[in-house]
Amino acid sequence: MVITQLDLSWNQLSSDIPSTIGSTQSLVNLSLAHNELQGHIPQSLGNLISLEFLDLSNNNFSGEIPKSLETLRYLQYLNVKHNDRCHISLGKSPSWSCVHCDLMPKNVLLDEDMIAHVADFGIAKLFGEGDLMAQTTTLATIGYMAPEYGMEGRVSTRYDVYSYGVLLMETFTRKRLTNEMFAGEMSLKHWVKEALDGSIIEVVDSNLIGTEDENSSVKEECVSYILGLALDCSSDKPAERIDMKEVLSTTTSVCNWIGVSCDLDQRVTTLNLSRVGLRGTIAPHLGNLSFLASLDISYNNLNEYIPEELAHLCRLKEINLGFNNFSGGIPSWFGILQKLHKLILYNNSFTGTVPKSLCNISKLQILDISNNSLHGNIPEEIGNLSKLKVLRLKFNKLTGAIPSTIFNISSLRLISLAGNSLSGSLSVDMCNNLPKLGEFSISWNQLSGQIPSNLYKCRELQVLSLSFNDFNGRIPKEIGNLTMLKELYLGRNNLEGVIPSEIANLQHLELIDMRSSSLIGTIPSSILNISSLQFIFFNNNTLSGSLPVTIHYHVPFLKSARSYFKSTHRSNSIWLMEMQRASRVITHG
Repeated sequence: MVITQLDLSWNQLSSDIPSTIGSTQSLVNLSLAHNELQGHIPQSLGNLISLEFLDLSNNNFSGEIPKSLETLRYLQYLNVKHNDRCHISLGKSPSWSCVHCDLMPKNVLLDEDMIAHVADFGIAKLFGEGDLMAQTTTLATIGYMAPEYGMEGRVSTRYDVYSYGVLLMETFTRKRLTNEMFAGEMSLKHWVKEALDGSIIEVVDSNLIGTEDENSSVKEECVSYILGLALDCSSDKPAERIDMKEVLSTTTSVCNWIGVSCDLDQRVTTLNLSRVGLRGTIAPHLGNLSFLASLDISYNNLNEYIPEELAHLCRLKEINLGFNNFSGGIPSWFGILQKLHKLILYNNSFTGTVPKSLCNISKLQILDISNNSLHGNIPEEIGNLSKLKVLRLKFNKLTGAIPSTIFNISSLRLISLAGNSLSGSLSVDMCNNLPKLGEFSISWNQLSGQIPSNLYKCRELQVLSLSFNDFNGRIPKEIGNLTMLKELYLGRNNLEGVIPSEIANLQHLELIDMRSSSLIGTIPSSILNISSLQFIFFNNNTLSGSLPVTIHYHVPFLKSARSYFKSTHRSNSIWLMEMQRASRVITHG
């Protein structure tokens, strides 16, 4: 059996590469990337005389790149990057440089993921430390070769920079050096230089910038910079050219792109492309950004599925894909991203159930998968997320009871399950382990039973929303102990009895909604002494008694009040008129 390709990348292989691998001389493609291999790169790799592709990146190798690799005459691709636990050096000197000597479009190849690779190193020169210039009689391609090479046969480490500048100009203008328009004193360089001083749009490939492109000004600025860089690279005098390190440190480096941040080793760690008008699908090779810690592509128009290649991004801490049009099921492989702190998928078109694998992300603090079309039960295993602070599952099609395990997550600050079809009752001891809960929103469901009296133990509550359900019984007076409460929604239930006077203790209350229930008795006058109140909704009950005419003095910020009730002293219409008059006084001063 003759083996020509061996790809063992993206595994958990460890230990050394066996030296016997050099016996497999038929190998053309060898990839061991993204493993945990260590030790030295074996000299025996130099025996793989047919090798064209060698990828040893993202391992733990140490030592030097073997000099034996110089004998691999067909080698076109060598990658040893991100062996970050130790230092890889080229031979005994860390300053070796390879000069290609024939960099031109036909020697730049694109793979299936549109990633560029330089090919054909047939006349390349290897420079050691101190070797800044060499004489050669090797022929290169006219037009791409640096002037000092064509006139004096001199090769320097700035030779390829010249060729790179010419290649950039050809790429962005879509004009070859041999185009018939370049004759006499008019050359590609001269043409581009004139356009930079005038209108760059005249020389740029029309496929890159359209006349009706809404982002044309931004694109023009970007292309202008690139072509200016190309001219800096292709200066006739070597000393006036910038070197490749300078090229990489400018905005041509991906690390300087808008929305991209890198670490000190120029590895992409943050990608924030929110609200930039992206369309189509996520490119699978995004999964190659193995050091990515934060991904935000929210508020775009991306669609279809989330590629499985993103499962390779094991360093991710934050994912925000909200406000797009992704569809299909939520990928179960999210569960293997053990460093995730934030997972936001709201406002998409996801279907299926909530994957139980999400409950394995032990460091997760924010989970927001609201406003999708998810169905089925909320997994009991969600209680495993012991560090969870925010849980938003609102406006899906979830059914069944609220798992009691949720109420054991003591770190929770917000629970939002509104707009589903959840049923069952609330646990009587639901607030025993929720000391930090600030918002509890379960409106618009089919929940029933009585409102638990121990809600007062959730002492940090600022928003309590239980409206549009089937809760029955009396409003527990213990709600009056929630002294931080600002918004209280209890309307559209089957509540009965009187309004507890203890609610007057809620001195930060801004909104109270008890509409459309079966409440009776009078409205406690002490409630109307809560000066922070802005909205009162008591309509569609069977309340009786009277309201003070001076309500607008006690509630100075009142913006809306609706209270339909029976009165032995005045008609409903008179009281409504007085409430409206109070509101007008407040509104218009």
